[in-house]
Amino acid sequence: MHNASSKYLVYGYGSSLNARYNLHDNVFSSAVADATLTTSPTITYARNFYGGAPLPVPAADTRARTGDPLFVDPAVSGPYGTPTSGPRLRTGLAFAPRPGSPLIDTGAPTPDNGGRDYRGTPLYRGAPDLGAIEGPR
Repeated sequence: MHNASSKYLVYGYGSSLNARYNLHDNVFSSAVADATLTTSPTITYARNFYGGAPLPVPAADTRARTGDPLFVDPAVSGPYGTPTSGPRLRTGLAFAPRPGSPLIDTGAPTPDNGGRDYRGTPLYRGAPDLGAIEGPR
C-alpha cells in the first residue's frame, strides 16, 4: 500500500471498529512523514514493512521492518483512472520490488493464496515476498 499525499495510511475509527482486521506481510509506504496507521484492539499488525517517509510502527508489530523497500518506481502518481475508464491497475506495477529489495523472500507462506501475484506471476519462487508483487530472483 503506497500513500502519495494523505496523512492517513490505514484509517478507521479505533476501538469502535466492529470487525477484526489482520494486517500481516504487507508493505506500508508513504511519501507523507508520520502518516496515521489506525490502531485498536480489533486490528492486528504483524510482520509488515514500513517504508518511504518515516512512519509510526504499531507497537504490536514486534517483527516489523523499516527502510527503503526499493520499489521499481515509487514516484508514480495519479490520476489512477476515471469513472468512465475505471481504475488503472497497471499503475500498481510501479511498486514491484527491484533486485536486492528487503521485501524479497521475507514473508510468511499464505494458504489458499490464489497461486498468482498482482500481475499474474506464479507464487512462490523461493520464500514468499512481502506485498502484492513477487519480486525478481
